[in-house]
Amino acid sequence: MATLLSPRPAIYGILISSAHRRAGSALDGFRVDDPMLTRMAIDAGVAVEHMAKAFLAAHHPALLIPDRAPKDTFLHLAGHGDLAASPLHDVKTVGLEEACRRVKWFLPTFSFSDVTDRPVVLARNSVAHLGEIPEPVVHDALRSMARLLSELATGLGMTPEDDLWSDEHLEMVRHLVDESLQQPQRLAYAKIEAAKRAFRLRFRAVDDERRMEVARSFEGRQGWATPHQHAEECPACGLVGWTAFEGIDRGASFTAPNWVTGEPARYIHQDAVPLGFDCSVCGLSLEGPEVSAVGLTTNFEMPDRLLEADEQ
Repeated sequence: MATLLSPRPAIYGILISSAHRRAGSALDGFRVDDPMLTRMAIDAGVAVEHMAKAFLAAHHPALLIPDRAPKDTFLHLAGHGDLAASPLHDVKTVGLEEACRRVKWFLPTFSFSDVTDRPVVLARNSVAHLGEIPEPVVHDALRSMARLLSELATGLGMTPEDDLWSDEHLEMVRHLVDESLQQPQRLAYAKIEAAKRAFRLRFRAVDDERRMEVARSFEGRQGWATPHQHAEECPACGLVGWTAFEGIDRGASFTAPNWVTGEPARYIHQDAVPLGFDCSVCGLSLEGPEVSAVGLTTNFEMPDRLLEADEQ
């Protein structure tokens, strides 16, 4: 591997700081009250681009020069900015994909792929051009970001666990890049880590001895409209939250006494399917497939459904 510049050029420091800040912001987008998908998409893409550019700048800033660049870009990135007519912030540099391709000149093991990592490019561009992006694409973008930044950090001689990811984000990153997990598990664990952080922030002004006592005053509040709910321990804060269920018809209808009038009526059995889990204390909110992914209750006894007149 080529020798890294020492000391590192100033532009390296600018880019590495931006990449670190943007990556943290992207992960913080798993907000428990309102997931900020557009911010996550923008920040994930910028984090990868700036980290890749920092890697290149650590070898030489001239590696950031794009094809057909203006003269002042050459002067700034070649170390002669004093001769340039425009300021440094006006330079033109390579984009995300080209920066990642150039990284492979020095780090052949870098796993960036135009196909596999397309979501991290697509997510950012879609928000920039259209202002929106589907949630699954954002989640895939975050997975790419976590993997690529860790590889780039290692290539720069950093230890990702110590030098790149904060303690608040480390477990979230580990879950995102864990290939043994299914996507609902990755997302659920990421949300749980975000809820743990929200819990700490929400009750940071309360001393350790009284924190759980105060927090319990918020637990157990039902946020679902359905009457079919089950109270259980929140996997993030350990207090009481609620799993909600909907019924899915199963089998053939049958005749039984009406629960109210006692007259014969037609009913049908129902299976319970999780709608989601909500905790009013830490704000954790999981969707249906994520409920079973983290081991929350999926067995719920649904009452038989009374058929409407037009169904009989």
